[in-house]
Parts: sequence; structure tokens; C-alpha cells
Amino acid sequence: MQVHYRVAIILCFLTINITIARAVELLPEEQRVVAEVLSVCESIGEQNTSLESSPILFRGHEVGERYLFQFEDRFDVRLDHVHPDNQPERFVGEVSAPTSALRLAPKIFIGMDQSCVVQQARYLRYQDDVAVDLKILGPSMEEIGSELLNPPVPENASGLNDNTVLVALVDSGVNYLLPEIRAGIARDGSGNLLGYDFWDMDERPFDTQTPGSSFFVQRHGTRTASILLREAPATRLVSYRYPRPDLKRMKALISHADSLGVRIIGMPLGSRNKEDWEVFEQTAKAHPHILFIVSAGNNGADIDKAPVYPASMNIDNMLVVTSADDFQRPAERTNWGVQSVHYTTPAESVDALDFTGLDRAVSGSSYAVSRIAALASNLLSERIAMTTEELKAAIANKALAPGKGQYVRLGYIPDPRSVTADMTFRFAESSSQESNPDSGGETPLGFSVSALVLDHRWQFPDVQLAMERANEILSVCGIFIQNTELFTVESSDYLKDLSAGTAHTVLSRFNQLRPDAKKQSQVVMVFARDSKMQQPFEAEAFGEGNTRSRRWLKDSLWVTYGARDLGITLAHELFHILSNDGRHTTEAGNLMTAETSGDNVALSEFQCSAARKFFN
Repeated sequence: MQVHYRVAIILCFLTINITIARAVELLPEEQRVVAEVLSVCESIGEQNTSLESSPILFRGHEVGERYLFQFEDRFDVRLDHVHPDNQPERFVGEVSAPTSALRLAPKIFIGMDQSCVVQQARYLRYQDDVAVDLKILGPSMEEIGSELLNPPVPENASGLNDNTVLVALVDSGVNYLLPEIRAGIARDGSGNLLGYDFWDMDERPFDTQTPGSSFFVQRHGTRTASILLREAPATRLVSYRYPRPDLKRMKALISHADSLGVRIIGMPLGSRNKEDWEVFEQTAKAHPHILFIVSAGNNGADIDKAPVYPASMNIDNMLVVTSADDFQRPAERTNWGVQSVHYTTPAESVDALDFTGLDRAVSGSSYAVSRIAALASNLLSERIAMTTEELKAAIANKALAPGKGQYVRLGYIPDPRSVTADMTFRFAESSSQESNPDSGGETPLGFSVSALVLDHRWQFPDVQLAMERANEILSVCGIFIQNTELFTVESSDYLKDLSAGTAHTVLSRFNQLRPDAKKQSQVVMVFARDSKMQQPFEAEAFGEGNTRSRRWLKDSLWVTYGARDLGITLAHELFHILSNDGRHTTEAGNLMTAETSGDNVALSEFQCSAARKFFN
């Protein structure tokens, strides 16, 4: 439909056009179409338009009208008048124009308020058929920022050898301009990048995802790739940008990966449409020597009942994974399924490299894919000739059986990095005490403590003084630390912080060294760097009551560096374990108030009685 407007309105926008031309160097016809959009916007606002409209629906409710028209037979324009309940009225315009390859593609975005005053705009620049960057514009159409969409791959030396494990990741691509990603990305003998962009069909799988609008870019693949490379540093990454325009291209993608010798393909992808993934299913089954690791998704749903694909497909050489919380349960918003999902693993608040080059904490089943793909790569590097079935068995060997309630089929993998984790325990000193002279008339009951110092900022004299102070406080109950062993621990950096997964590695390896460490009347006290638990505390105790789904933590106490009132803190947390009670009191001056301080040290007879049951 060709639309003509009042000459006065067009002339009114000539001044705006000059500003636009200087700001972003729009072509003359692009300047005119922007003025046309603003003119139409005003005519709609004045209810003075002859354009036909269709309703905009959101969750079954009408939230506005959509107007479609053409300008100069070259530009397709969509103008939305949005006025949802209890939200400001606004107008949104999108202009599509022919690229140099003569394909009609999104070119200009204009966001306006209810008076058709420009609030923001965006401009896509193309080379041939592919958008290469996005200009972000302010209210006066001035450039206030830009985003790269498809830059050239930087040159780099090749680095593959016969023992290198190639792992493919099918995501939104990676930011291969970042040094950390460049160092881990796979290249051939000539230095050429081995991945591919199956979205744009070129050799630049740059981290770009535009699921809702071409003008608003999301970045995801750099984060998933960074976790893979950090947890399996000997791996070389084959990055694929997934074929959103046509998922039938998964056949070509898998064939491409197979031709490179890829044995592991991570796929943090999925959708509700089974038909989209049928070609993938057929192709994956035709490549049984490749292990596919797939995300269960993040809908907070049981995918046995509400399927997500490809996760819900029955493919022998595919593992489906999801993220676990601190209690082995599927994390908030993540999917599960006793039949469809194989493993949970901790993937909440994991440190990842963002597209910007900064670290950020990320969560969700996508990152479980990265962690289990890294585990698979580390296992495969130990014996490169493993079959897929042998690799699956090796992964299963790292899992704990599903806990009570069983959300997944095969179990929980507490620490995928444990395969390559270093840990050395060095005995420092020991001490013992026959009895506590201030037992308050009760028969003295002694227990043993093994203290593990993970962060070397902790000083032994401070630890010993704190234990002595804890003994003084507990003496009113006739309870005391009878034997103490102190160890310094040399370990991989990530093991210095408390999390449910890292604690499994630390405590299980210590138990191998000291098989009696979990016997009755024995507490393992860990002096850590920080807490990575989803609800972090300066100190945390784990007794019978809060470890039913994570038995490896039972009778352990963790303190992070910088904890206040250390002696009182140790007594407080020890009492939680001894009494098997995680509750706090509001009684003034009591040790078990929520906040430890120098004034809160008292214990009642009732509390003492509860704590002494630990020794029964």
C-alpha cells in the first residue's frame, strides 16, 4: 500500500532529517522513511489515519494495534501502537529495507512515547546479507553506542595435536575477540577456526542471538563456552552458532563436527516443537560415536509430562542434564524428569566469562551442559579410545544415586571438576585434653576435631585460640574438644570455597586419608576462603537434620575468612551440630541467638541436655 501524507508534515521533519544524516549517515531515502514513520505516528495519535490495523495480542489480551505499510516501494514498515493496561502508551516502529544482496531485512528501529517523541532508535549495518553491527541511538538520533554482530575472526597460531579433545558447543556462538576464548578455540593446521555459523551460514560464529527482535541482541554462548574451557583447560572448543532459521541444518552441523573428529557435542538448546528436532534426532542416532549432552531447559517443569525437545527424545548417545540446588533438587526454574533427565549437577551462581570480557555469576541448565561436557572431555582425555558407552559409564561413576523424591533417572554429580582437582593434606600438629575442668557438674564428654585450613590467610594461633574460647563456652554443658588435628590443604583454587559440590570433593578425599573422620563424636572443621552456597553465611554447620540429601556434609563445620568473633562462632556452629538443631533463640545473651557477639555466650540446662545427646 503506497501512502501519501501532508506536505506540511514532511517539511516539518526536514530539520530532524539533517540531524539524522549527521548522526548515523542514513541514506536520503532512509531519512525520508524515518520522517514518514513519525508522521504516521502523529496521525494515529490524532486518530487521523486511513491505515488498516490488526490487534496485538499478549497472552490472549489485546494490548494495542499494528499498522503495516510500504514506503517508496522499497521499505516495509511496521508501526505498533501499544497501550497495555496500567502501563504507559507508546509507539514502536521497525523498518525493513533491501540489503546489498537484495534481501529485505530489518534496518531501523524507532521507539517513541505517546506523543511520538523519539526515545531511542537503533540502526543495523549490513555487509551483503549479514548484519555486521548495530548502532544504538539516543533521542536526537545521535550515536550513543554500538554492538558488534559479525566481526572477522582474529588470526592466531594453530595448536592442535593428536591428543587434543575437541568439544563442540552449539549455542549462539562465542566472542572470539576475547583473549580467554581465543586461547581455547579450535583451529586447523593453518590457523583457521574450525567452527561455523549455521545461522548466517558463514565462518564467523560470533556470539549473537536475536530471538525476539533483530534490534535487541542477547549473548549466551560466550558464557557457556568459558565454563567448558575453564573446567577442561586441555579441551579445544569447536564453536557452532545454532541454525535458528532452519533447524534441519543440524544434519549438516553434526556431519561437520564428525568430519573434524568431535566426540562430544554440548547443546544448551531446546523448544516445545518436536517437529523442529526430528532431523537432529535422526542424525544423532546415525552418529553413535558422538556423545550429545543436552539441556533439560528452564521452565520449572517436569518434562516427562510437558516435553521439551530434544531433551525428551529417546536417543541412546544423548545425556540430558539440569542444574541442582544445594540440596540435590532441581534448581529454581530448571526442568526435571525421572525418565527424560539423566543427571543434576550444581550450576547455580557459577562464575563465567561474559560477552563483555567481565566475569559474572550465571545459573541454569545451560551451564550444567557446560560442566558435564567438561567432565566428559576430561574423562576422554584420559583414554581417547573410549567408546560412547564407556564414556557414559565413566560419567555415571562420578554420580551419586538419586536422592529421596528422585527428580532424575541416574543421579547427582556433585563436582564435575573433581577429575582434575588437586588436593594435598599436610599434617601440621595435634593436641589433646584429658577433660574439661569447668564441666558444670556434668560428666565431661569429649569429641575430636579435624581442622582443615583451605585458605592460608588463616593462622594456626588464631584457630587454636578460637577453639580454646569455644571450649570455655561449651564447658557449662560438660562438653569439650578432646583431640585436635590440624591440616593445611594445598588444592585447586575453586576448592577453597564452600559449596555443596566442592565440599563433597574436600571431605571425601579427607575421609580417604582419615577413614575414621566421620565416626561418632568426630567433627571436621573447615577454614575456607568464601561461601558459594546459594544462601551464603560467614559460617555454616551441617548436622544430622540438614544433611539427609547430602550425607557427605554431616558433622562438618565451615568458616569463611573474616568471620567475626571466631571463638563464639565456632561454639555456636558446634552447638548446631551437637544438638542437631538449626534453630536460633531470641533469648538475650544466649549463644544461639542469630547474631554472634561477645555478649552472647550463655547456654540453658535444656540446651545442654540436647547437645549431650550427640554422644549417645
